[in-house]
Amino acid sequence: MTPERTGLNVDIAIFLRRAQLRKQLACEAELSTIELTLPQWGILHAADTHPDSSTHALALVTGQSDQSAGSVVAGLEKRGLLDRFSRGGRAILHRLTAEGDRIVEQADCIIDEVMQRELSDLSDNELKTLRRLLRRIVDPPKKTP
Repeated sequence: MTPERTGLNVDIAIFLRRAQLRKQLACEAELSTIELTLPQWGILHAADTHPDSSTHALALVTGQSDQSAGSVVAGLEKRGLLDRFSRGGRAILHRLTAEGDRIVEQADCIIDEVMQRELSDLSDNELKTLRRLLRRIVDPPKKTP
């Protein structure tokens, strides 16, 4: 790998981390108004978009460890935002309660507002390109042998 490419990769790693921290701080501040953390919102959003998922599946979707996701899920269940149930197997599945649905809708609006503010310097075209590139990093195309 050339030194130029290495420097580019390091810069990208640093910029992604700085962008993540900026997003995290802004979202955490706004979500606190509804007594929610970013990891809690992540689990609620994942349960909303992937209903009847196991804790492991929710952890994968949100980028949390199984242990962290389990702790978050337990707290959300205690608050009455998630229901846990079994379909007879070993896996415990999760579904939003009516209150959880209300909170995730409210939180999604908060996240949308924060991200609009944080990304306001980008054009619609740039936002679409950013989303496409990030999706490609997160879900790379399958390589055929």
